[in-house]
Amino acid sequence: MTIKCISCEETLEKDDYACVTIGEDAGEPLCWDCESDDLAEAVVSAKKTSDGETYCCGNYTSYAEDPDIESYFDTVKWTSTDAWRGYYSGSCPPGYKKVANTWFCGTDGFSPSDEFDALHSLFESDKLDDLDVIYAFPRTSNVFSTGLEVYVRNNHVELFKSLLKEV
Repeated sequence: MTIKCISCEETLEKDDYACVTIGEDAGEPLCWDCESDDLAEAVVSAKKTSDGETYCCGNYTSYAEDPDIESYFDTVKWTSTDAWRGYYSGSCPPGYKKVANTWFCGTDGFSPSDEFDALHSLFESDKLDDLDVIYAFPRTSNVFSTGLEVYVRNNHVELFKSLLKEV
C-alpha cells in the first residue's frame, strides 16, 4: 500500500512520517517537511499569561500542551472575504470570555482602535501574571496585518477590565 502525504502527496516510507494532529484529517500521514512548514507558517499563535508559553497551530498540526489553548486551536477557521482574501479566527474556549477582537498592522503598529494600545501596555506589564488570559494572533491574508483575540477566564473578566482602564 502506498502512503502519501496529505499535503504535498509525496510518497512516504512506512513508519517514517508525522501525522496530522488536528481537524477532520487527524491521523492522516504528513511528511516531515510539510509538518515543519506547517508550524513555521502557523495560522495562529497564542500565549497564556499563567504559563508564559507561546503555542502555534498550523493547518495540520498543533502541539499545544495546555488544554485551554488546545480547545481554542480546535475552533480556528478560515473566513474568506473574497476570492483571495480572508482571515483566521477562533472561538472562546470553555470557561473564558472574549474581551477583545481587533487587528493591527505589523509594520508600524497601526490599529483601528485605541483598544490595541491599552491591551499592549497591559500585556507588557506584570499585572496579568496571576490571571488566566489567552491572547491569540491569527493570520490574515494581508501580510502587513494580523488579528488579535483576547480571552479571559470568566472569573477574571471584571478584574481584567478594571486593569485595562488603568493603563
